[in-house]
Amino acid sequence: MNKQIDYIKEYDNLIVITNGELSDNHTNDNFEVVSVKADNDKISNYYSKALKNDIKPGEEVIFIKQKQSTDEKLQVVYVYEGDKKTNEHIIIVNNKFSKLNLVENRISIDVKSHQVYSIVEVFVGDESSFDYIVFNDLCEGVESKIHRYSKVMRNAVYNCAFAELSEGNTIADNYTSLAETGSSCDSKVVTIVKGDKVQNFDINITHDAKNTSSNNLNRAVVDEDGSAIFNAIGFIAKGFNQSKCHQDSKMLTLSENAKSECNPILLIDEYDVEASHAAAVGQLDEESLYYLQSRGLSKQQCEKLLIYGFLMPVAEVIESEDLKEKFISNITKKLNL
Repeated sequence: MNKQIDYIKEYDNLIVITNGELSDNHTNDNFEVVSVKADNDKISNYYSKALKNDIKPGEEVIFIKQKQSTDEKLQVVYVYEGDKKTNEHIIIVNNKFSKLNLVENRISIDVKSHQVYSIVEVFVGDESSFDYIVFNDLCEGVESKIHRYSKVMRNAVYNCAFAELSEGNTIADNYTSLAETGSSCDSKVVTIVKGDKVQNFDINITHDAKNTSSNNLNRAVVDEDGSAIFNAIGFIAKGFNQSKCHQDSKMLTLSENAKSECNPILLIDEYDVEASHAAAVGQLDEESLYYLQSRGLSKQQCEKLLIYGFLMPVAEVIESEDLKEKFISNITKKLNL
């Protein structure tokens, strides 16, 4: 196994996907991991329930299924190596009455120019829970488009936290359907943008049943000539009453040339619901900086601490203390704290 993968390997259950192909599978009998054609019987049952209907006949799909409930962590590492274009399609299935903790890492090796087009579909079964933690740490030469489609079934809980720490341009669409009664989604996104790079996120949560709930919290720190966009979209259709949809998006700009755009969008077609949104774009609070400097810290130390505090609410979605510590560690490392 590559030394860089060894360095980030955290758990015994490990899947490695290199340039879109399944290259290593180190999982136990609690998981099924196969690379099959899209029309294979192994995935046809789940794909008929999935969100996308434009699957290509004969397309290669990496299928990851949790066969039984376990407290074990599953780690999936996406590796992009060399200069090329990568297309990949992954389906992750969490069966009913089960709990899944999944950590996703994306890294690049020996890359000057690499284009990534990635589709990841998540199916969260009835009465189950899924903690999905993502760390993207790709180099400047990787331009990525990542589309995530998640479907959450009856009384299921879907907690997801995405840390976009890559140095290249990224476009990410996170679409979640709360498909049946009692389903819920707690979504968090954090990004740090530097140089002249662009990070764009569409976070779309659709309430497709009664008594569903969603919370969406987004944080961005933009420096130098970087640019970040959050489009947070919540939709409750007519007839899906007693649903709750809340958004909170905030962005910090650390330089005059940094560009931030925050678009909170609520589409509500029902009266008997709860819905709210908050959005803010600004700079570090001068009074807080002054107070911390009066305690003997340098201005740079104060800025890093304030940024750290600004980003940390994203970690609250994570139930597992182990995964929460890993999430905070990655943010701390990126901020050089």
